[in-house]
Amino acid sequence: MNYEIRRPRKSLELYIESIWVQEDLSNAAFENYLPTRILPRGAIELLFHYRDPYVHIEKGRAELEPKFYISGQKTRPIEVSATGQTGIIIVNFHPWGAAPFFRFSLDELTDTFLEMNLVMRTDTVENRVQEASDTAARVEIIQDFLAGLLDVDGRDELVMESVHEINRSQGNVSIEKIADDLDISRRQFLRRFSRNIGMSPKAFANVIRFQKAGYYKKQGMDWSEITFHCGYYDQAHFIKEFRRFSGLSAENFSPTRPLTKLGHHFSSGRKLSHFYNTTYL
Repeated sequence: MNYEIRRPRKSLELYIESIWVQEDLSNAAFENYLPTRILPRGAIELLFHYRDPYVHIEKGRAELEPKFYISGQKTRPIEVSATGQTGIIIVNFHPWGAAPFFRFSLDELTDTFLEMNLVMRTDTVENRVQEASDTAARVEIIQDFLAGLLDVDGRDELVMESVHEINRSQGNVSIEKIADDLDISRRQFLRRFSRNIGMSPKAFANVIRFQKAGYYKKQGMDWSEITFHCGYYDQAHFIKEFRRFSGLSAENFSPTRPLTKLGHHFSSGRKLSHFYNTTYL
């Protein structure tokens, strides 16, 4: 079993937060693996399965994941299960980081995923990753591929600043205030944010607030403190939002609850990102 977090190369680090490698040569068909729950976290991912695919489970329906695909922003939890041996490379973009690589509005991908070969020719890179001798080589091939797609002029500095403002406020800032501070109309701000981030600024702010709540729980705060500290209207509002993003009641969420192996490695208490700290349950 090999789970690790790698830093992107220097030329990509403004766009890519980290690259995760998940490898487990045990055959899931013969193991008692529970599905892994993936939570909304405010970022888009690029995934490559170089061993057996995973099954994506949502609302009781299972769908085989493509080999190479973009996973859009999530506004609700999903579950995934291995079908055999695991070999996955996950490129975790910063919230603003995916837009300079892809020439379409990212809000088209909200709560869904898109197979890469439907938007561009990827045969060569897929074959190279599949034939690579080790993890380091696979990660370098994926980074070479992304470097070739990068359009540095496609980065929206205004949207980047708005993301930082939402994060600094823990999701508690009005969209009107952000637009005024940035000297842009509310309508234009909503359009640019949704296109570059993959969801509306309000939806993104709600995800950030949910992630902050989970982080504070890990730090030992009780839920009443978290409700106040994260700016929820009241306990009922907090409970509703928490269930929407996690699929669990707040009482059933605990930083010490049993985790899958993925969850143990990637959501076990380390500070993962400025924007999120809980990815897998």
